[in-house]
Amino acid sequence: MGAVPRRYAERGTGGKRGKREGSMLSGALAPELSVHCNADCGDATLRALLYEAVEASPLNGLARGKHPSLFNLVHNGQEIIPTQVTSLASDPLPEPGDRFPNLAPLVNSPAVDNLISELSPESEGYASLEITRNEGPQLAANQHLLHMYTTCRIRDDGIKVIYKEQLQDAVPEWRYLSEEAQGLGGQGRAPDAASLISAGIGLCFMTQMGRYSGMTTKSMKNYAIIQDTHFSLGGASHGTGQAGTAQPVETHVYIKSDLQDDVAQDILGIGERTCFLHAFCRDDLKPKVRSVRTEHAA
Repeated sequence: MGAVPRRYAERGTGGKRGKREGSMLSGALAPELSVHCNADCGDATLRALLYEAVEASPLNGLARGKHPSLFNLVHNGQEIIPTQVTSLASDPLPEPGDRFPNLAPLVNSPAVDNLISELSPESEGYASLEITRNEGPQLAANQHLLHMYTTCRIRDDGIKVIYKEQLQDAVPEWRYLSEEAQGLGGQGRAPDAASLISAGIGLCFMTQMGRYSGMTTKSMKNYAIIQDTHFSLGGASHGTGQAGTAQPVETHVYIKSDLQDDVAQDILGIGERTCFLHAFCRDDLKPKVRSVRTEHAA
């Protein structure tokens, strides 16, 4: 089983006032990974195995080094060169429209049931959160901590079961299922790790744009994104023996509103600056890894 605290901080004028003024800036702290495992090897061998596994992870490629995200902005059908974020050196993709109603389940899908569900204190696995969580660091008075805590275990059928809670704020806890694709260490029966983090980045970014728009009463009629993420292959770097890598996140932003273009620029810029996961991409973070022996294998 693995346990991962991920901590993000916002600094600047606190609360809604800081969001309205655009003075908030998100940052990320290094993830901390504890691996609880059985092993019949020595401690040095176990540590080397864990470090190499983390280094091979594609997500580690996004954490290590600085990867400022890249953006295009289309406001009311017209491209605007972003001024508050790094511009994407390519033309915007065609506006996507609402395609979600056209989606349908894949016939004969290999997906397992119940890919995501809300947790309650009575849920299976909730105890693993309670017995392994730890306290977050103390921050300055003008900083706010978002502490995400996750445990992961592998089921008997090979599916990874992920339990996630957000400390400090009263929000629901969730259970996710995940598995890598065929040929990359899994059978593709659940979303892979890169897909989950990619979805999280898009959700966090759009949430921050919407929050700023709502707090400042600068209403958008509609907003949408197309996001591209680029990772090296999983499965121990697909057998290459190389460290995992990632490229900057590329996002095409589409806003429809009665606002001026400079306000659309503000919504994009503040959305990026206050998005915790774009901060994860922006900051250079070295994951902290430790092993916890449960018992020696027979």
